[in-house]
Amino acid sequence: MKSLLKLVIFAFDGTLIDTFSMYVDIATQLSIEFSGKDIDETIIEIFRTQGVKKAITQIGIPFYKLPSYIKTFKKRIAEKLHDYSLFPGITKTIENVSKKADIGIITYNDSENVKNYLKMKNITCFDFVYTADYNKKNLEIDRLFFEKNTAKNKTLYIGDQFEDIISAKKSLIKSCAVTWGFNSKVRLEEAKPDYICEKPLDILEIDFFKN
Repeated sequence: MKSLLKLVIFAFDGTLIDTFSMYVDIATQLSIEFSGKDIDETIIEIFRTQGVKKAITQIGIPFYKLPSYIKTFKKRIAEKLHDYSLFPGITKTIENVSKKADIGIITYNDSENVKNYLKMKNITCFDFVYTADYNKKNLEIDRLFFEKNTAKNKTLYIGDQFEDIISAKKSLIKSCAVTWGFNSKVRLEEAKPDYICEKPLDILEIDFFKN
C-alpha cells in the first residue's frame, strides 16, 4: 500500500554506497598532483565536520586548477566505482521504500556511472538517476516537481552531507540525514534535517513508511 509520501530521493555516494575511502584515496592522489600537498587526518576530519569547501581550502588547490581537478576526480571515480559495496541493509531499505513511493537518485556523481553500477548490482527499483552540481541539488529537485507532478509536502530527500539537507530546505521538502556517510552527525545536525537515521534500516521507521 502506498503511503502519503509519493517521492523519495536518495543521494548516492555515502548514502547508498560506501565510497568514502575511495574519495579519500583519490583526493590524496590529486592533492599531490594539483597542490603538491598530502592529505592528513586533520583535513579528513575537517571534511567530515566542516564540509568540502573548507577541506579544499586547507588542501590549497589553486582556484584556476579546480575545473581540471574536478574533471580528473570524476574520471577516477568512474574507474574505481565498481569495486565498492552498498552499505549493509541498504538493499532491503530501498526495496521496501520503493513499495511505498516512487524513488530516485540525485547525485553529483556521473549519472551513467551510477546507472551502470546499479545494473551491475541488479538493482532495478529506481525510477530515475540525475546528476546535479554539488551544492545545487535543489535545482534538480525543483525540476522533478514539474516532471513528476508531485507535491512538495509528499517528497523526502535522504542524504549524508550538509549540502543535501540544505538543498532539500531550499526546495521546501522534508529531509533525512544519514550518519553513516561522508559528514559527521554534528555537521548534519547544523543543517537541521527533519529526520536523522544512524543505520539504513532506521529509514523504514520514519513515520511516512509505517503505514
